[in-house]
Amino acid sequence: MSATAMYDVMGPLARRRARRWTVAGTLVVVAIVLGGIWQLQVHGLLKWKVWSILVNQDFARLIIDGAIATLKVALVSIVLSFAGGLLLTMLGRSRFRVIR
Repeated sequence: MSATAMYDVMGPLARRRARRWTVAGTLVVVAIVLGGIWQLQVHGLLKWKVWSILVNQDFARLIIDGAIATLKVALVSIVLSFAGGLLLTMLGRSRFRVIR
Protein backbone atom coordinates (compact mmCIF):
# COMPACT_ATOMS: atom_id res chain seq x y z
CA MET A 1 0.00 0.00 0.00
CA SER A 2 1.21 3.48 -0.83
CA ALA A 3 2.08 5.91 1.94
CA THR A 4 0.18 8.68 0.15
CA ALA A 5 -3.20 6.90 0.29
CA MET A 6 -5.75 8.78 2.37
CA TYR A 7 -8.00 5.75 2.82
CA ASP A 8 -7.86 2.00 2.63
CA VAL A 9 -8.47 0.34 -0.71
CA MET A 10 -11.94 -1.22 -0.83
CA GLY A 11 -12.19 -4.95 -0.84
CA PRO A 12 -14.51 -6.98 -3.07
CA LEU A 13 -17.47 -6.80 -0.66
CA ALA A 14 -17.15 -3.03 -0.21
CA ARG A 15 -16.85 -2.53 -3.97
CA ARG A 16 -20.05 -4.53 -4.53
CA ARG A 17 -21.82 -2.55 -1.82
CA ALA A 18 -20.62 0.77 -3.29
CA ARG A 19 -21.74 -0.29 -6.77
CA ARG A 20 -25.20 -1.26 -5.47
CA TRP A 21 -25.62 2.06 -3.64
CA THR A 22 -24.46 3.94 -6.72
CA VAL A 23 -27.02 2.18 -8.90
CA ALA A 24 -29.76 2.67 -6.30
CA GLY A 25 -28.95 6.36 -5.92
CA THR A 26 -28.90 6.86 -9.67
CA LEU A 27 -32.29 5.16 -10.01
CA VAL A 28 -33.74 7.38 -7.27
CA VAL A 29 -32.47 10.56 -8.98
CA VAL A 30 -33.79 9.42 -12.38
CA ALA A 31 -37.17 8.57 -10.81
CA ILE A 32 -37.38 12.03 -9.20
CA VAL A 33 -36.51 13.77 -12.47
CA LEU A 34 -39.02 11.68 -14.45
CA GLY A 35 -41.67 12.32 -11.80
CA GLY A 36 -41.07 16.05 -12.08
CA ILE A 37 -41.34 15.93 -15.87
CA TRP A 38 -44.53 13.88 -15.59
CA GLN A 39 -46.04 16.42 -13.18
CA LEU A 40 -45.19 19.26 -15.57
CA GLN A 41 -46.84 17.34 -18.41
CA VAL A 42 -49.96 16.56 -16.37
CA HIS A 43 -50.46 20.22 -15.49
CA GLY A 44 -49.82 21.38 -19.07
CA LEU A 45 -46.60 23.20 -18.31
CA LEU A 46 -44.58 21.61 -21.12
CA LYS A 47 -46.61 23.23 -23.90
CA TRP A 48 -44.92 25.68 -26.25
CA LYS A 49 -47.41 28.40 -25.26
CA VAL A 50 -45.94 28.45 -21.75
CA TRP A 51 -42.29 28.62 -22.86
CA SER A 52 -42.66 30.86 -25.94
CA ILE A 53 -41.90 33.98 -23.88
CA LEU A 54 -38.26 32.87 -23.66
CA VAL A 55 -37.70 33.61 -27.36
CA ASN A 56 -39.23 37.09 -27.11
CA GLN A 57 -36.64 39.84 -27.73
CA ASP A 58 -38.09 42.12 -25.05
CA PHE A 59 -37.82 39.36 -22.47
CA ALA A 60 -34.22 38.63 -23.47
CA ARG A 61 -33.37 42.34 -23.14
CA LEU A 62 -34.89 42.40 -19.64
CA ILE A 63 -32.89 39.34 -18.61
CA ILE A 64 -29.65 40.88 -19.92
CA ASP A 65 -30.37 44.21 -18.20
CA GLY A 66 -31.12 42.36 -14.95
CA ALA A 67 -27.88 40.37 -15.19
CA ILE A 68 -25.86 43.54 -15.77
CA ALA A 69 -27.54 45.26 -12.82
CA THR A 70 -26.81 42.22 -10.64
CA LEU A 71 -23.13 42.28 -11.61
CA LYS A 72 -22.92 46.02 -10.82
CA VAL A 73 -24.45 45.52 -7.38
CA ALA A 74 -22.12 42.58 -6.73
CA LEU A 75 -19.09 44.67 -7.68
CA VAL A 76 -20.14 47.50 -5.37
CA SER A 77 -20.72 45.07 -2.50
CA ILE A 78 -17.30 43.46 -3.05
CA VAL A 79 -15.56 46.82 -2.94
CA LEU A 80 -17.48 47.97 0.15
CA SER A 81 -16.92 44.70 2.02
CA PHE A 82 -13.19 44.80 1.23
CA ALA A 83 -12.97 48.38 2.48
CA GLY A 84 -14.94 47.54 5.61
CA GLY A 85 -12.81 44.48 6.33
CA LEU A 86 -9.64 46.47 5.83
CA LEU A 87 -10.91 49.17 8.19
CA LEU A 88 -11.85 46.63 10.86
CA THR A 89 -8.46 44.95 10.54
CA MET A 90 -6.64 48.24 10.92
CA LEU A 91 -8.77 49.18 13.93
CA GLY A 92 -8.09 45.79 15.49
CA ARG A 93 -4.34 46.32 15.22
CA SER A 94 -4.48 49.79 16.75
CA ARG A 95 -2.13 50.70 19.58
CA PHE A 96 -4.98 52.37 21.43
CA ARG A 97 -6.97 50.10 23.71
CA VAL A 98 -10.16 52.16 23.29
CA ILE A 99 -10.21 51.58 19.55
CA ARG A 100 -9.43 47.87 19.81
